[in-house]
Amino acid sequence: HKILGGLVVEPRFGWNGIGGVLERVGWEAAPQILPMPLVPGSSRDVPAWVLAGPTLRRLEELIRQTTRGFRETTEVRQQPRGRILWTRYATRQVPRGELHRLPCVFPELGPDRLLLSYVKWGVSQVLHSLSPYLTADSISRRLGEVALALLQMLKDYPARMPDHGTLDHIQSASATGGAALLDGVQALRWLVDETGLAGLAQNDGLSWRLAMQELFEKWVAALVSAWADRKSVV
Repeated sequence: HKILGGLVVEPRFGWNGIGGVLERVGWEAAPQILPMPLVPGSSRDVPAWVLAGPTLRRLEELIRQTTRGFRETTEVRQQPRGRILWTRYATRQVPRGELHRLPCVFPELGPDRLLLSYVKWGVSQVLHSLSPYLTADSISRRLGEVALALLQMLKDYPARMPDHGTLDHIQSASATGGAALLDGVQALRWLVDETGLAGLAQNDGLSWRLAMQELFEKWVAALVSAWADRKSVV
């Protein structure tokens, strides 16, 4: 029951060629992560940006979703607001003699600060995995610039590493939060396990595949769109 070998199929036009196309289409044709065992040795053969690109994209979408709309907030208050957690009040506040402090749950407009702290930690991990390649590899350098821009957006939040229990709670409490939230939480899981990115210190990486026909279609669409924009300007 132990995986002894793995297989990495390289693209015909080389990693740099595929990376340029992925970057051109905005990482829309991102690698698909497979529910399979880790691939031994893949971190030595696969460039760091192959999974860093889609991981950053997931975290960026999570930032956008988290910073808008209402979120459920739990807070101990002296004035009641929303729904009072009577069981928690009876088991925590009453034994301490804090009868005036009421644990409440209520909707609040604004970002989820704790989740954004987890995202900041995740972006920092991606940037760390890219750092050895920033000077020599142009794709890694541009992804590093994206990571730095995201960290600037999150400058008001301290970076905190999540654990699986916390991520399970976020996922179960936000099952209807949309694909962006679920994908972002999954990306954080990869980073917590240190298997989300090829190119880290470990030798094994996630199993994934890249649908070349989808990549080709996205590339053609990007070329046609760019051509149409130039024609409209003329």
